[in-house]
Amino acid sequence: MKRVILLGLILLLFTGGTVASAAPSTYRVLVNGYIVTDNTLTQSGTTLVPFKIIFKELGYEVTYKAAAKTVQADKEGTSITLTVGSTKALVNGKETKLPVAPKSVNGVTYVPLRFVANVSGAKVAYDNGRNAIQIGDQIAWTQLDKPSFQNAKWGMTIDQVKKSETTPLLEEGTKRPYLHYQKTKFAGFDANAIYLFSSQRTLDQGGFFIQSSSGNNYVQDYRTLTAYLTKQYGEPTFETLEIYKEMNVDYTDEEWNQLAYSDDEFAFVAKWRTVDSEVMLIVKPNLQEISDIQISYESWWEL
Repeated sequence: MKRVILLGLILLLFTGGTVASAAPSTYRVLVNGYIVTDNTLTQSGTTLVPFKIIFKELGYEVTYKAAAKTVQADKEGTSITLTVGSTKALVNGKETKLPVAPKSVNGVTYVPLRFVANVSGAKVAYDNGRNAIQIGDQIAWTQLDKPSFQNAKWGMTIDQVKKSETTPLLEEGTKRPYLHYQKTKFAGFDANAIYLFSSQRTLDQGGFFIQSSSGNNYVQDYRTLTAYLTKQYGEPTFETLEIYKEMNVDYTDEEWNQLAYSDDEFAFVAKWRTVDSEVMLIVKPNLQEISDIQISYESWWEL
């Protein structure tokens, strides 16, 4: 399986008629402990955040009516309707005044953060030093200081990543100068750590190509790596063996390994979610020529 995401840094510009322009800002926005976006706007001292992704993360069902230029969020008897360009919002049919009107920029509708907090009841906190906002369940701000992959953070340049790592990074030929790697150890396995950089030469994905302990020990290696990653990131959000266990399927290790070899569609998969990344472990015979065991890291939000 090959997962390639090309992510870019986009500057959003918006100008209005007689009102003040909404300027791009660089706040990372967390909802219930996870970064979901770093696209925010600021107008007249008011921070605006993307409507759809924020309300969806807060558990609302979101709809957009292009003709009317309205966005709506519904959750457990609460209905919220906003119109692009209007400072009037409806909450359960009752009109509410907004500090600034919602903006539509590059197909994304932005709404005042203050309104999001008031209408959802979610706690909001700022850390201006880290350029971050938390909505809902809070985590320690220091969680944002942890590396995204190895010792590097998403968005670092190639030179910044090289400085962050203690082992030199090697380039993979001249055709793809944005792919770098280093030989390392992971959970006791020999591995190559892979760094993928976007066309802007900023880090947007990483991963490990793991050398398995034996060609017929796939399920055992999968269990070892799942246990190791669970110690780091907590219980997985998805895990193959648990899914089968819930279906009352419980094979022996030999049977699991035979299934992995015989079924081209089958793979051992586990996923975790960190404050800024999705981590996915895949174990599958003939996954790629270089490795049958891979662990990928990528940001949850679009850089």
